[in-house]
Amino acid sequence: QACGTTYNLKLKVTDGNGCESELATQTITVKTPATPVINTELANRDYGCDISGMVAPQTSDFTVTDECATTTPVVTLTPGEIISVNACEKSQTYTATYTNVCGESADAKEITYRWKVVETPTIALANGKSATNDLGCNPATKPVPDASWFVVTDNCKANAVATVTPGTENNDGCTHTIVYTANYTSECDATKKADAVTVTVTWKEAEKPSIALKSGKSATNDLGCNPATKPVPDASWFVVTDNCKAGAVATVIAGAESSDGCTHTIVYTASYTSE
Repeated sequence: QACGTTYNLKLKVTDGNGCESELATQTITVKTPATPVINTELANRDYGCDISGMVAPQTSDFTVTDECATTTPVVTLTPGEIISVNACEKSQTYTATYTNVCGESADAKEITYRWKVVETPTIALANGKSATNDLGCNPATKPVPDASWFVVTDNCKANAVATVTPGTENNDGCTHTIVYTANYTSECDATKKADAVTVTVTWKEAEKPSIALKSGKSATNDLGCNPATKPVPDASWFVVTDNCKAGAVATVIAGAESSDGCTHTIVYTASYTSE
């Protein structure tokens, strides 16, 4: 019978002689039970970055207190849609409901889980910065790329900062190079790493060049009297040493020929300026 129903009982007794008793009446009311209640030990939870222990609620996680139940009551559990809370976090609400045979419904019980979904981060050069930086010869200052040179995009962390590591300085005697490498790993998920981005800084350290006479050549050359030929010193007479240029060539300029009426002299001057 339905809960909360009222019954009117009537009783009249007739004996074997046809004598009837007075009519006896009694009203019986079946008391309406309390509204059923859904119980659970589950609670809302923010799993953050670690979802290894996240398990969807099951109907067995809930019990129902129901005075009208003749068998073990079971809730109806409905999972809601997964919602994007923001660019990083997701949430899902599970709703447990129950209505007994009397048509009495328990207050719904909602359990909400929240967690983070990390995308692979990225690193890019900041506006105005270049991946290759040639500083030329003997620069007065050398820029040192740091985190400000890079922009990190991490959907789970605003203003993420790259770690910048300088490589070993290499040089070939003139040209010096340092490669700086920017890396970033998500704090939320160590398996999510950005592809490394590099910045190369190059410059030349030019030493003062030198000029020397080539082997077999002399700084003074007395040709004697009435020579048939007169050698003309040119660049092939000189060896230029320039740490920033192989095969450097001197510029040779002939001075004015001077004479005292007998002896004639020409001075040839070799010069060189580093490029």
